[in-house]
Amino acid sequence: RHLVLHRRYYQGDDKPWHRIRNADDRREAAEVVRMMTEAAEQEYSLAQYFLGNMHRDGEGLPQSDALAVAWHRKAADQGDAQAQCNLGVMYKDGRGGLPQSGALAAEWFRKAADQGYAHAQFNLALMYEDGKGGLPQSDALAVEWYRKAADQGHPDAQNNLGVTYKHGRGVPQSDALAVEWFRKAADQGEAQAQSNLGIMYQQGRGGLPQS
Repeated sequence: RHLVLHRRYYQGDDKPWHRIRNADDRREAAEVVRMMTEAAEQEYSLAQYFLGNMHRDGEGLPQSDALAVAWHRKAADQGDAQAQCNLGVMYKDGRGGLPQSGALAAEWFRKAADQGYAHAQFNLALMYEDGKGGLPQSDALAVEWYRKAADQGHPDAQNNLGVTYKHGRGVPQSDALAVEWFRKAADQGEAQAQSNLGIMYQQGRGGLPQS
């Protein structure tokens, strides 16, 4: 029921839903919030995670980073990897009353990454690549985590893995493998990968015909 409303009122990432003017949809949204809250208050971690997202993004209720943090923490403390990753993002950005902390962001990303959650693996790779959050700068560890996420089909990780092969950062330089990973991400609609693949075509690299 929530997804039906989401498709109808979604405006894009980091934006609240369009205002719900239809009376039936307003009642439906209120019922979704009621049921989700009831489940979350019974310590159901998946409902806590979704309720955190709904508060963070203003989906059917007022946008509130503070309430998003509160519900994500409840789910994260129960081991929900998606909530752990989201809590890491809130620490990274210093949102919802949390102090900005790369170290705590990295800690929560690692908890989720160790459970195999691809987006957390991608975020952890970024922190190793940049040497942030108290982590050592390490192209090799960045590649390790990018690969874990890329093997699960994460398009941004696939693109970044392609970049590491193109420039030989943390892996032996290989235009062929760069093209392979750019193509995987591009086929999922990842814009940066599509641009990177286009550049490889322009330069005739990685076994591609020059165009």
